Amino acid sequence: MADVRARFLTRNPFLGVVALGMAWRENSTIRTVTSDGSAVHYNPDYVRDAPPLEVEGHLLHALLHWALGHPWRGRSFDPRRWRAATDLALVELFLRSSYDYRTVLPLRYGVELGRARSAEEIASILPDHDDDEAPGPTADAEIDECWQDPIERERSEPQLRQRWRERLVQAAQSMAAGGEGGAFGDEVLSALEAPRIDWRGRLTMFLQRTQASDYSWVPPNRRYLHRRIYLPGTRSRHLGDLVVALDTSGSIDPDVARAFLAEVGQLAQMVGGSGRLLLLQVDDEVRDVREIGPGSPLPETIRGRGGTSFRPAFEYLAAHSEIQPSGLLYLTDGDGSFPELPPPYPVLWVLVGPARVPFGASVVLPNA
Repeated sequence: MADVRARFLTRNPFLGVVALGMAWRENSTIRTVTSDGSAVHYNPDYVRDAPPLEVEGHLLHALLHWALGHPWRGRSFDPRRWRAATDLALVELFLRSSYDYRTVLPLRYGVELGRARSAEEIASILPDHDDDEAPGPTADAEIDECWQDPIERERSEPQLRQRWRERLVQAAQSMAAGGEGGAFGDEVLSALEAPRIDWRGRLTMFLQRTQASDYSWVPPNRRYLHRRIYLPGTRSRHLGDLVVALDTSGSIDPDVARAFLAEVGQLAQMVGGSGRLLLLQVDDEVRDVREIGPGSPLPETIRGRGGTSFRPAFEYLAAHSEIQPSGLLYLTDGDGSFPELPPPYPVLWVLVGPARVPFGASVVLPNA
């Protein structure tokens, strides 16, 4: 299990950091791997014989249920319906990972029901199920097995809920390297009602994660040596091209756009000599492209004010091979047509109001 934990942390740094702070306990009464919110429980016989990726997948399954608040979000739904809905809601996250959801998630309905829907939306549209049919094993069912006293579980829930909020925010603020797990962190943080992370702090995390790194065992990661956990360290490389796209369509308040441009100047200072910062002004076309260096003058004119489409920015970057984006920041209200597929680089949507985005991370500007 120590090997599984080390590999899981490398592949999923966000939830891996969360898991490091939990107790790990052998439990022969469960089938695979689960959690009661305070500890990770695992069946030693299963862990010994199962494929390592499958074991990691079950660990991811258990942690995501808690991180997304599934044990307390579904009080108004029938427990069996809620369990089925929450597993369907995890399919899209598993598709972005190294793990095969078909070997981990006990799905009772087709995956198309869960596409681009929250667990609550899925639970409200699930067809009625035959009550006589025995339910398959679920993460929540195994969580119940970890709690010998239901009254104690109910008494502990408020503290658990607050503790998970603290864990997730602390993990986000301390995470300095990306990986496949970055998408999980973005999804989890967007699902939290509070506390909100300061958007500038979120921007700093994004810049840290876009900085390319190599894993190396020499030297090892010193952060966990005191726990006798040996993990590879990282060696930073060049930051590359950080791209900022400014939505200049008619739906964006010009004052908001100018305020964001002022932040672009600060970004240029942060990028410094480790890369270059490119600014795109885009409505339904790319209207202006320029490189912004430390101390460079910012555009005085907002170019655009037409309709909104996010595709031109991504198409422009794909068509210009001399630009190698390490990440893209996009200021917008989120009301426009998106590309059908996500790009091969991380995206942070800086939103002027609450909106849903199909991929990447998002953060809402305060008082916008």
